Amino acid sequence: MCVQPMKTIAAVGIAEGLSPPQVAVAGMMVSAMVLALGLTRSIVLVGRLVPEAVVLGTQLGLGISLNQKAFAMIAGSPTGASDPAQGPLDSPIARLVSAMIGVAFALAVRHSGSKVPSALILFVVGAGVGMYTLLASHAPVGLAPVPPAVWALGSLTPSDLQHALLNAA
Repeated sequence: MCVQPMKTIAAVGIAEGLSPPQVAVAGMMVSAMVLALGLTRSIVLVGRLVPEAVVLGTQLGLGISLNQKAFAMIAGSPTGASDPAQGPLDSPIARLVSAMIGVAFALAVRHSGSKVPSALILFVVGAGVGMYTLLASHAPVGLAPVPPAVWALGSLTPSDLQHALLNAA
């Protein structure tokens, strides 16, 4: 089964509220691990040893974490902290209904027999909403090129390194 570790790091980064340096370090560590596994052909062994249920369970768990974060953000908590006073969207019933909708969508896509480019559709919709929000805000946009290492690792602390390696990578 194909697993996309960088998407997993992004999901953990969003759900856990990791800082950009923490996400960058986690990405570098996972990249190094995947490179080593690929060069030594150990990735085939790992693929055989890890049951599909473990991979699917990890994907489901990350999906539920992202769902909870989304409901908390919709309810008005920018940090995603669960607070009963946030409103009806941040309730266990709303989470359960959302999880059921997600499972139904996943089953429908899996058993539809056709390739549904859901990620592409989601990207286009997200880019459109982002562009609309940016244009509606009338905020100045600065497009000065900056190397990724500067913005990603410029403020890296030992605490960030430890948190990234233990919680994200």
